[in-house]
Amino acid sequence: MTLSVIVMFGLFFNVGGMIWKFYVFAAFWGFVYGAVLMMISVLVREQCNHEEFGRYLSACHVALSIAGLVCVPLSAQMLASFGPQMDVIFFGILCTVSLLFMILTRWAFLDYKWSWTSKV
Repeated sequence: MTLSVIVMFGLFFNVGGMIWKFYVFAAFWGFVYGAVLMMISVLVREQCNHEEFGRYLSACHVALSIAGLVCVPLSAQMLASFGPQMDVIFFGILCTVSLLFMILTRWAFLDYKWSWTSKV
């Protein structure tokens, strides 16, 4: 997630007319979110019983698909209304907020005692 924030602000914000930067951004973005999506099933399994795994995993995927369906037209509308710079800033801020929530969640799972080497 940290890589996505760096890539969003550092690379995609400054794409301009250079198409190679867009391709590098797309590769990093796919790598980062592919890794996050692959971890969903592992993280869901850690939080529920094996009898309930399918129900919780399908609920997560339904929430993600609804968010994706809503995000695409809203992003297109924002892009048309505010321009590409504001669109990138908005989604960069969303990535930063999600990183903050991931850090707070890890801190809560560690009983509010931070440790880099602890398994959650």
